[in-house]
This record gives sequence, C-alpha cells and structure tokens, in this order.
Amino acid sequence: MSYQKDCTTIYTINGHEYKVKAPALFDSKTNKQIPDDKLDDDAVKIARQMYRNDMGLISPKDLKKYRSKVGISQRDLAEITGLSPNTIALYEAGEFPTIANNRMLKSLFSNDDVLKEYLIENGN
Repeated sequence: MSYQKDCTTIYTINGHEYKVKAPALFDSKTNKQIPDDKLDDDAVKIARQMYRNDMGLISPKDLKKYRSKVGISQRDLAEITGLSPNTIALYEAGEFPTIANNRMLKSLFSNDDVLKEYLIENGN
C-alpha cells in the first residue's frame, strides 16, 4: 500500500534553486518516498514555472494562447519570427526559450502591429 502527502523537494535549474512543496507518493510500511511519474512530473513543472517567472520567460501556455488569439499555426509563427517550426513546438512543449528568442516573442505578443505588418507584406 501507498499514500500521498506533501513533500518538499529542491530542484536546481540552470544554477537556480527552487524549493517545491507538492504531493508525493510514500510506502505505507517504510514511510519512504516512492517514484510516481505523474506526481514527480507535476513537481518538476512547478519548479520550471518558478524559473520562468524569475527569468521573465514566456510559458508554453502563453505561446499557445497568443497563437490562438491571433489564429495562426506553429508554422506561421515560425515563419513570422524566423524561428524553426521545431523550435516553436519545443517551446510549446516546455523548453525554455533563449534570451534573444524570449525577448523577440514577448515583443511580438505585446505589439500586434508587428504581426499586422507581416500579414500585409505576405498578402494575408
């Protein structure tokens, strides 16, 4: 048998430490933590979001939300930004953008005129 309880774990991401308190699975007999892919992944996601917040990085959710708002595909966004479609897909899957790419994407998100100019230039 096993049970769940909150557990504090320290994650190090690019030299930054994050203390995450999240549910974890424990063995009822030994009271030792046992691996659980879902719970472990959830804790890692929390740490990664803390890092994004500290670094001012766009999140996968922000990227998807922007594309949905303006009605473009990953391929369209890649073409607009000059990034590869694989890069856009990786960012949406949770990879951290480079500082330069993050800056460019945040500028695009905050200024719809850039997107409008691109669409006009390409006849869309």
